[in-house]
Amino acid sequence: MKSICKLKDIYKALFEFEAMFLSTYGITINEGIILCMLSEGSRNAGEICTDCSLSTSRLSKVLGSLEVKGYVTRSIGEKDRRVVIVSLTEKGLDKVTAMKAEDICIPTPLSNLLK
Repeated sequence: MKSICKLKDIYKALFEFEAMFLSTYGITINEGIILCMLSEGSRNAGEICTDCSLSTSRLSKVLGSLEVKGYVTRSIGEKDRRVVIVSLTEKGLDKVTAMKAEDICIPTPLSNLLK
């Protein structure tokens, strides 16, 4: 039972962190994770789903939000037209660069897991 109580603390810390993250940066945690991934180069949607453990429908919603904000573009694969390639825009790269320059304060229950 003790581990369930600790899990509750982690969920609470994550919820609070996401609210702070959204307020500070204007993007959700999932959006931030995807921007971080794309800062290393374009990816296809399937890779992003796998790496982030997101369903295709959830990823589609997150990418749609990032597109509206001007941070990413989606294009059709050249060799396989069923593949969607996701890339950072210049605005997206600027966002990632600015965020990497800051120290993001992670709540203690979460930061303990990152050690």
